[in-house]
Amino acid sequence: WRKKSACDVLQSHLSARTIQTMWRARTLRATFLKYVFARRLQSAWRKHHAQSQYTAFIASRKIQTLWRTSLALSRFNTYKAVRKIQATWRGSIILLEYKRYMAARKIQGTWRMSSARKNFKHYSGAKKLQSLWRSHQVRKKYVQYLERKEAATIIQSSWRLFVSYTDYIFTLADIITVQRVVRGYINCKYVGKIREERKQQVAKYLELQSNAIHVQRIVRGMQAKKRYFL
Repeated sequence: WRKKSACDVLQSHLSARTIQTMWRARTLRATFLKYVFARRLQSAWRKHHAQSQYTAFIASRKIQTLWRTSLALSRFNTYKAVRKIQATWRGSIILLEYKRYMAARKIQGTWRMSSARKNFKHYSGAKKLQSLWRSHQVRKKYVQYLERKEAATIIQSSWRLFVSYTDYIFTLADIITVQRVVRGYINCKYVGKIREERKQQVAKYLELQSNAIHVQRIVRGMQAKKRYFL
């Protein structure tokens, strides 16, 4: 009986273990299948979500590119328009300034030319006055020079005549004194010789006198000629 009970218990234990193993295997298989199915669903969902995000990113990127392109084109067109307006405005300002510069330059040239003409007229008038005044001064100085020259010539001729006359007088006085002394000495010693020497001295005296008269005549003639020609 015990052996039979033990066999029944063992069989019931083996049956329970087999049932448990089968149930656990079925449970594990069902769990694994659920895990695989859930993983496949998650991968499919993630793939779908990533594709949708990538499509949205590409679409947004295209939209941003188009928007940025249109914005850049509008900004570039605005920049070109502004630059063209600035260039036109600057060109008009430069042209206006150039016209003003040319007008001012023309006015300055006209004014400088009129000033130069006026200054030239004043300069020519002043130069003419200066030339007249200088010519008058030169003539005046020349007349003074001629007068002074004539006066100096007269003074020189008078002084030379006076010097010649005084030299002649002093020479003559010296000669007479020497003659008197010599004659006295000769009269004391040699009377005959004195007479002969006296004759020679008289001849010399007469020659000197004639020479002096000739010199006086020449000097007076030169003085008269100078006075006549001046």
